[in-house]
Amino acid sequence: MNVLKLITSSSFRLALSTFTIVSFTCACFLFAMYFYIKEALISDVQSQLKLELANLLTQVQAQDFFHDSLYPAFRRVPLYDGDWDIASKSEFIKEYSAFLAELLTDDLPTKERLAIHARLFVLGKKPQFKPEKVPFELVEYLLNHEVPEDFHDWLDETLAAKKALWPRYPKSSLSPSRLTYLFLEQDNSFNDAQVCIRLTTPSGKALYSNMDNYSPASLLLDAGFAIWVAPAAVNEKTKKTHKSAKSHSSNTCLVYSATLSDGGHLLLGQPIDHSYPLLHQLKHLLLFGLGCLVILALLCGYWVAARAVKPISAINALCEKISQGQLNLRVKYHRSDDDYSKLANNINMMLDRIVELLQSVKRVSDNIAHDLKTPLTRMQHQLMQLQQNPSDTPQAIADILKENERIIQCFNALLRIAEIEQGAQRQAFSHFHFSELIETLTDLYEPAMEQKNLTLVVENNAANDDVFADKHQWLQALVNLLDNAIKFSEHAGVINLRLTSTAEQLTLVIKDQGPGIPQDKLQAVFDRFYRLETHRNTPGFGLGLSLVKAVCQRHGAIISLQNDAGLQVSIVINLAL
Repeated sequence: MNVLKLITSSSFRLALSTFTIVSFTCACFLFAMYFYIKEALISDVQSQLKLELANLLTQVQAQDFFHDSLYPAFRRVPLYDGDWDIASKSEFIKEYSAFLAELLTDDLPTKERLAIHARLFVLGKKPQFKPEKVPFELVEYLLNHEVPEDFHDWLDETLAAKKALWPRYPKSSLSPSRLTYLFLEQDNSFNDAQVCIRLTTPSGKALYSNMDNYSPASLLLDAGFAIWVAPAAVNEKTKKTHKSAKSHSSNTCLVYSATLSDGGHLLLGQPIDHSYPLLHQLKHLLLFGLGCLVILALLCGYWVAARAVKPISAINALCEKISQGQLNLRVKYHRSDDDYSKLANNINMMLDRIVELLQSVKRVSDNIAHDLKTPLTRMQHQLMQLQQNPSDTPQAIADILKENERIIQCFNALLRIAEIEQGAQRQAFSHFHFSELIETLTDLYEPAMEQKNLTLVVENNAANDDVFADKHQWLQALVNLLDNAIKFSEHAGVINLRLTSTAEQLTLVIKDQGPGIPQDKLQAVFDRFYRLETHRNTPGFGLGLSLVKAVCQRHGAIISLQNDAGLQVSIVINLAL
């Protein structure tokens, strides 16, 4: 089979479209499953990163943190690490306040003195300083480091109340990128193994990064998120790209990016070494699955189209040969209930019918030539005699008209059969009792039967003989049957006519005592112009039974012939039609 012809066929396009839709549905399911698993693995990390970065930027913008680079005047203020093994908050405040008060000596530097007074003020003592001289971030930083963890809930509430009333200390003029660096440094993020950081200036210079030699991975994530992956091996010469950077211990980080107000860039993330391999494998499985679906769709489309086009191509090739005159060819098929087998069977039945009709036409042509040759020859002979003996004109003209009338009757019978077969004049159908036709025939053929001393025995046992049909056509059909019965019955014979019925059928049987018809000719006698050789010399053209069969087919009736001490004609009429 020509592959190019196959892939351009409508069957291939239909099959490919069907499998493409199925593949697209499967691909959508794979994508949905991939994104669902991805969300299940990293959605919590994404939410946490987004919240942490938002809080970080808020604190950096408000400079709501302490770093000695922001407040150089308070660079030397020390932290006091005390061993506070006290369970009571009130006892701790009392002892901690006493401890701070003991530190207030005359030789204490001014900035340290201010820091102590600020802490005592937060603890509830009267202010011995001007709050605007001390940054609140310093006080918050000192207390968070000096107060035990057990009392931090109380401390947070106290600091929040004091902060609302604390005068704002002048802000630093450092750039947002530098402020972010200082915040991350004081927050101890640079030493946290569970934090991935990359901070660059507006010019692209790295201020800090523990993600050197990492590169973004090609995974579909929400806007702002990316996965950075370390190479399998890192060149030792390029591990450290600047003095503050440290190589991260993790191989994979999920990061969230933000652009600072000065144009700097911050990547903040968390390691996902356990989740990324699964996501990576899922991505490759998804791509592999999509590729397999595409290939499967093409192969299945080709296979289905090949199965669909092959029998059609065979039928087309066969039809081309048949159109060239090889009417003996038939479509080969397997005996099954599939559509192609049914199509092949119908084509073969159609071809059989065509051959049958052609043979019938040939027989009709032969019979016409055979049956019309004699009257036409006689007409020619009579015309020649008339030409030679003009004195015989009246008798010759009468003989010629008689032969011509027989020829006209022949063609009228042909036209009548054609008219019946075409189903013309449907409006002539009406309801009538079939027994009325029997009575009409009995009266009509009584003289003819008396001439041959024939007896007509009528048995009407039909309880229901009401039919919806063309009365004139049935009368003509019965006339032909009864005429044949009379014509071929022996002298002083008997003709039986029986009419019976059921709820759905009406049956008419006409039986004579004539010679009958040879068994192998019982179907052939229905062909037009077909006459047994023994009947060639009897009047007629062989169209009587052809007309009867046409009437039966027109009304959905079934006619059959059989020999039973003569010829028996049976007609079964379906009353439901």
